Amino acid sequence: MYFLDGLNPNEIGDFDVIEHAGQLHVFYLVLPTHDSVGHLVSDDGINWSQLPDAIRTGDPGDFDADQIWTMGVAGVGEGWIMLYTANQEHGLIQTTGLATSDDLIHWTKAEKNPVAQPDSRWYEAEQSGNYRMDWRDPQIVEHEGKYHSFLCARQNTGLLNHRGCAGYFTSNNGTDWEVQPPASTPGNCYDYECPSVFELDGRFYMVAIHGGHNRMTWRVADKIEGPYQRPYDDALLPGHNMSVRPCFWRGRVHLFHWNRGARDWGTRHASFACLSSPKIVRATDEDLVVESFDWAELHSGKVVEVTPDTASAPSCGDWRWEGDSLLGHASPGTGNWLTETEYEDFEICADLELDSPRGACEFGFVFRADETGDQALYARCVPGRYSAELVKQVYNRRNGPESLWRGRSVEQTFHFIPSPDGRYQMRLIAFGPNIEFNVNGRLLLSQLSMPRRQGRLGVFLEDGRGRFSNLSVVPLQTPKTNWNR
Repeated sequence: MYFLDGLNPNEIGDFDVIEHAGQLHVFYLVLPTHDSVGHLVSDDGINWSQLPDAIRTGDPGDFDADQIWTMGVAGVGEGWIMLYTANQEHGLIQTTGLATSDDLIHWTKAEKNPVAQPDSRWYEAEQSGNYRMDWRDPQIVEHEGKYHSFLCARQNTGLLNHRGCAGYFTSNNGTDWEVQPPASTPGNCYDYECPSVFELDGRFYMVAIHGGHNRMTWRVADKIEGPYQRPYDDALLPGHNMSVRPCFWRGRVHLFHWNRGARDWGTRHASFACLSSPKIVRATDEDLVVESFDWAELHSGKVVEVTPDTASAPSCGDWRWEGDSLLGHASPGTGNWLTETEYEDFEICADLELDSPRGACEFGFVFRADETGDQALYARCVPGRYSAELVKQVYNRRNGPESLWRGRSVEQTFHFIPSPDGRYQMRLIAFGPNIEFNVNGRLLLSQLSMPRRQGRLGVFLEDGRGRFSNLSVVPLQTPKTNWNR
């Protein structure tokens, strides 16, 4: 995770990430000025250090004098190239610039710029009216000795609100680029932001922000140039998790993205955007599955098994131990089982077996809770609604007589498919404001929220019976963030 320091911490925009010599490098759009490409480096994908900006806007009259937007970076020979978005006329016209580097730190803009712009045979190539000519967010993929770049563009035919597409251009040397027909034409969005391609198990996957839908989606193709086809369920991540970029790291494809959280933990700013934790992606015959990555390097102590000897304080419902399994029954309403120990940053895992496939109406983890769980965060599955929810329960959001409000608010939702046998493997990561909830190896929730910094931890059921087993908790290192400024 990374929050930029400064007067306005909401300064990290869309980005690209690469691995080099065991380290991760992120190059990012600097907000709100759009006048430079920032640079971060990390050893573990969580804690980042800032390096000098890579490039800045040009002098008056230059092709990139207005603003610089999102970029893509790749290795070419012994050096590196960066394709970046150059804006003109207050962002209404966009072209692609090129910069090169020998060490990833010092960058030089190419003498002949821009190196790519929309071709009127396939794309909107002239700005008209009061909307911009999209040609931005390039990403670079090397495949079989050739360089492929994908970017946000617009087709030159069709309904104006449905022309968003993944533009495509190629190069044999990383310097000279040739525009090609679109690689993906969804036909149902006004733009298709930050399209990024990676290869997995012999197929090619494209992830992108679906403009107008505010969600991350994915497509699949047999060839890198496409065409990329829409799967039946094309949702990649829950809302507020955007601008996904892939990176092959530690032997697996990881997805990096930013996340945006509302002001709910005492900051003077309206919202925070941060570089979120990486996620692991795997492919099945019909699906692309995302889950939290391996947090073991961030563990700050040993895994603690929750057993009948664990000090606890069940607050409601009927709970009892049977061997090493915790049996719960709650009807009507909620049953909470909580540890007496309070936890701050942690990872918790548990297996749940319901009495029957429909043995409970809701279930999951309760955490950062008071002594009863009346004020807490809940990561819950609601099988009857095919939904997962991050729910916050507090007494008063603003601590004053003008806001005598109590109850629950749903911070995030995402769909999930209930298990046909009523068995679930659950995993929750709570790391500072970052909350991640995985069920049966799939990420269902990923959100920023911190109404409470620490609290009790446990499991819950609503209107049903279930058996929890293999309960374990491990503390995590304290995150290096600046949310309390």
